[in-house]
Amino acid sequence: APQADTPKKILTEEQVSEAVPWLVNVLEGHFTVQCLHAVVKLGVPDVVRDRTMNVEQIVSELSCDSVRPEALQRCLRILALKGIFVESRADEGPGLSSFAYSLSTAGALLQTGVHGQPSLAAGVMHHAEAPHWRSWGELPNYVSGITTEEPWHSANGDHVFDFYGKNRESEGYFHEHMKFVSQAELPVILESGGWADLSGKTVVDVGGNTGVLMAAVKERFPEVTCMTFDLPGVVGKATPPAGVTFVSGDIFDVSTIPKADVFFMKHFLHDFADQQSIDLLKNCCAQLPDGGRVHLAEALLPDP
Repeated sequence: APQADTPKKILTEEQVSEAVPWLVNVLEGHFTVQCLHAVVKLGVPDVVRDRTMNVEQIVSELSCDSVRPEALQRCLRILALKGIFVESRADEGPGLSSFAYSLSTAGALLQTGVHGQPSLAAGVMHHAEAPHWRSWGELPNYVSGITTEEPWHSANGDHVFDFYGKNRESEGYFHEHMKFVSQAELPVILESGGWADLSGKTVVDVGGNTGVLMAAVKERFPEVTCMTFDLPGVVGKATPPAGVTFVSGDIFDVSTIPKADVFFMKHFLHDFADQQSIDLLKNCCAQLPDGGRVHLAEALLPDP
């Protein structure tokens, strides 16, 4: 229990005036995320494109015929405040024609199918869809010890990857977003991964999805033998890139893990509890020769 005689932190009026709007902005962050979810799910960015349109015009071109225009306009107004859409006065009169909307630079990245331009639409759907959202709602119970299962499992009845194996739509958003992340990180990984020293060696990308990373490594360093290792439901539905071998299995079943000189893992360990991470690393080490290595690419929190 808190020490009753320990003084609490007291703020000045100036500190309060600075802290309140900052904290309220954090607390209301879900407003923005779910408004973003709504417009991306409807396909609004792909309708607006490089135009300025009012809500009635947008609704007339959407494939969904049950859209509530007033609710959509409220979403667009919030997103305009956040710099995702640009709002302009279109008509001095009242009603839905009063305001018009165009895509900001950030909003343009929510379009899909633009040649040579990345899209974060799948990322929005991945992070904001109901299974993901429910999981965050379980976090307080997990942190306080009320529940024993990880939040995703408590919310959805399965470990995250087992869930994706049974829910193709959610799995699709996840893999499309991971492809975006991998492509954005490729230049740094190719420059700093020490691949030139692995000539004649076999590298296995664990959880490598559809082989984006290994394809890039093989093209740049053709003397490296490149393999992508992932669940059967992932690699079984994809075509291996040129020069890359797909291997299906389970990282927790050592008998399914291929032999390698190097195991590479990018944004992988953070999906597992500490003991699970230890177990899977031991499984990888069991398939390495003397002098073999495990390379990890993970996001790190800054030092205090």
